[in-house]
Amino acid sequence: MHNNGKDPLVALNLSVLFTGLGQIYAGRYIRGIVFMVAEILFLVYAISYIINPVTRFSKGIVILILPYLLIMLFIHIDALLCVKKYNITRNLASKASAGKKTILVMLLILQIIGIQAIAIGIAAYVRNFIAEPFKVPSTTMQPAILKGDRIFVDKKIYRSENPRRWDIIVFKWPEAGKANLKRIIGLPNESFEIKGGEVLINGAVIKKPDHLKGIRYSNMGDYGGEGKTVNIPADCYYVIGDNSGSSVDSRIKGFVGKKDIIGKVYKIFYPFERAGKVD
Repeated sequence: MHNNGKDPLVALNLSVLFTGLGQIYAGRYIRGIVFMVAEILFLVYAISYIINPVTRFSKGIVILILPYLLIMLFIHIDALLCVKKYNITRNLASKASAGKKTILVMLLILQIIGIQAIAIGIAAYVRNFIAEPFKVPSTTMQPAILKGDRIFVDKKIYRSENPRRWDIIVFKWPEAGKANLKRIIGLPNESFEIKGGEVLINGAVIKKPDHLKGIRYSNMGDYGGEGKTVNIPADCYYVIGDNSGSSVDSRIKGFVGKKDIIGKVYKIFYPFERAGKVD
């Protein structure tokens, strides 16, 4: 064999840099372009899937990621095989110097580290600003959400709209760092009273959604005692757990400021038999 063949390490670096470049380097132009276009189409679809509020919290994202990783592994191996075939059919051999091989290996390692750093950064951004998983530690939201349920919290929704009555939210009391899970019952600038197990807003019994009609609220605390009417300040919300007899909430601790709301509970993702959107 003669020298000056294609270098497998170059093909692998190019393949990691962007799908299809390794095949193009090995002379498989159509194959490389097909892989490249497929990668672009997949990324467009994946981004649309993630930003869509209907699908972004579903387990389908896992179904997308796992096959994608396997396909990427196949494409990288294919790039190496294409280079090998290129060299064999042309009676060529790649005899890179030790220095060149070292540089190519270092470039490959840097690429992999860079990709991992980008992935970690994206994951951190999603967790901090878009969605975050939580494990429910208590029974205060039974029967809608059970102790031990894993939930997704939409952290983006309240940047474009105000919290609504009956939303289930995750928030923090100002004096404590622990996240809490309750349902919004009272809105800013409303008067609030619990009477006979029902909630009075501005003096009138509020109509509950059908799935909450069986819930009755207990009188307790400085903000929810019997005969006690409170006025909810601007930019604050009155929250109660559905299992109100076992819930420490606004009746005892007062109002939740909008700035203290982490996000809206979107859906249960585990256990799988309970997975689905939460109302």
